[in-house]
Amino acid sequence: KKKKKKKKKKPAASTAAAETTAATGNDDAPGSDGDGLDEVDAALKEIAEQFGEPVAVVGPSDSDTDAKDGLSATFGSGSSCITDLLSVDRRFLSADAEMKRMFGAQAVRTQTTRTSRRHVRKTMTTARDTWPRFHNPGVRMEPVAAGSGVFRFVHSASYQDVQMQFLRAVQTMDPNSIAAVLRANPYHVDSLLQLSEVCRMSGDVQTAADFIERALYCFESGFHTLFNIALGTCRLKYREFENRALFLALFKHIGYVSGRGCWRTALEFNKLLLGLSPDEDPLACILTIDYYALRSQQYGFLWRLFNEWGEQRKLHYLPNIVFSVALAELFAVTDDLAHVADADLTRADALLQSALKSFPQTMLRLAEKCGAVMPPHLQNHPFFALRQPINASERSVALLTTLYAEETHTLWKPPDVLSWMQRNAEVVAACYETGKDIDIQAGEQRRRTLYASIPLNIQRHVMIREIQAAQSLLPASVTQAEVHAYDPLPPPGAKSPYDERLAMEVAQGGAARGGTLEMFLRSLLPDFVAGQHAPVQVQQQGRGGGAAAAEAPADLRARIMELVQQLAPAPGDDDDDGGEFAPDDDDEFGVM
Repeated sequence: KKKKKKKKKKPAASTAAAETTAATGNDDAPGSDGDGLDEVDAALKEIAEQFGEPVAVVGPSDSDTDAKDGLSATFGSGSSCITDLLSVDRRFLSADAEMKRMFGAQAVRTQTTRTSRRHVRKTMTTARDTWPRFHNPGVRMEPVAAGSGVFRFVHSASYQDVQMQFLRAVQTMDPNSIAAVLRANPYHVDSLLQLSEVCRMSGDVQTAADFIERALYCFESGFHTLFNIALGTCRLKYREFENRALFLALFKHIGYVSGRGCWRTALEFNKLLLGLSPDEDPLACILTIDYYALRSQQYGFLWRLFNEWGEQRKLHYLPNIVFSVALAELFAVTDDLAHVADADLTRADALLQSALKSFPQTMLRLAEKCGAVMPPHLQNHPFFALRQPINASERSVALLTTLYAEETHTLWKPPDVLSWMQRNAEVVAACYETGKDIDIQAGEQRRRTLYASIPLNIQRHVMIREIQAAQSLLPASVTQAEVHAYDPLPPPGAKSPYDERLAMEVAQGGAARGGTLEMFLRSLLPDFVAGQHAPVQVQQQGRGGGAAAAEAPADLRARIMELVQQLAPAPGDDDDDGGEFAPDDDDEFGVM
């Protein structure tokens, strides 16, 4: 009997340990070492099959270090090794909770949330009392194939009708029509994304962020029961039109929470967004994840990202990764610069020198953004000197280093960090002058051959964030293209299910001039001309708005504020049920 009990308990313990390891990423969990490895692997495989995504139990691939497709290889490799790496900690998905941890509950004023038993608290966001009463507008998720781990959103017939109303309202250039669409359908996603952008440009960042949270709440209400954002195993295809709005809403939400200084929240959402499509990374989240890891002091995560995924995804081709890994090492060994004099900087020095040999112009771009002046012999050194890009490869490298300097220069601004960078630049300059440094020669070869073009996802990333210094380095075919706020630079050949219907209506009624947001702004200002007012753009600037937003014309600001007031729920709208959220409506979709 005792032997039978032991046989029954042993597999159960192993399975429990495997589930703990898969959920938490803790390799030190009981039963996860030595003799129990085979049982753990079997349990992990079982879990993987359940969620439709293979879980790797080995290290990064041993692929050749030379990429065949240059920079594009960074966004086209497999992702089987990163399931655990991109798992999300649900505890850190609330910006309000992070603010309270930093400043205390009494110091943070937050809007109270609904606590009705009919209200379901969501993972990504929680409903505000100021929001209209919730009914699922007709956005639901379904698996692409059973056990595939790939999902897609579908629009109900009624939501498709609302989407067409939105597109028609935009083309009529009548703000009252758009306001009517959103007021009648307060959780219509594209309307929320569109008007969030308009509010941001008018300087009302709080309302803009609120609209994005409302869109996320709508999406999460339609999640499939097997779609678990915390596991890092569920996928969405950006090519599907119905999916793209979630990517955009998450990207903009990251900008708003980081604007509040909630760096850990921004990091977890960045991991979530990258995990939805890690192979494609349609919004190039890999260009920002290092910054949020540094700001949230998650140096171990950044090291894991580089060590476990670096070879597979050629992360050493990205200046933001190699420089941030060196900076993370510096912060770690100096206890965030508290003990610089006593720390052993040998490893940090080696990492920074390697980064400088690969991307030498990054040093002066960082120094310039920090307001620091390097010694003349470094400022004018042929290896580090900033030059006007003369070909596509130089333009691509300049764009990546510019993005990094714009994003992270505040981390390089402390005097100890600047002196550390200068000291290592002196070493690299001496190596260059010998003319025999193999790493410098290899770096020059890579810069000439591997950056011939800028991948579409990086172009999309730059256009959405509206970093002017980086935008000027994009091809004219991108900067002069028509860009819509709710679907910037869609994938080539990907068509919206609404394109044909809208084209037929436009052909019958006459096409309106310009992009969607341009038409909308002309409805607010009849004399509006695209390009006349700098802040009136279709993309998002920076993270949560920039200085240009403050320069918006007063008449445009006033009219936008009038529109926002129209969208506020009227008093007494929720009196029927005491202001509670209604259960989701599933009539048009059937049972999932």
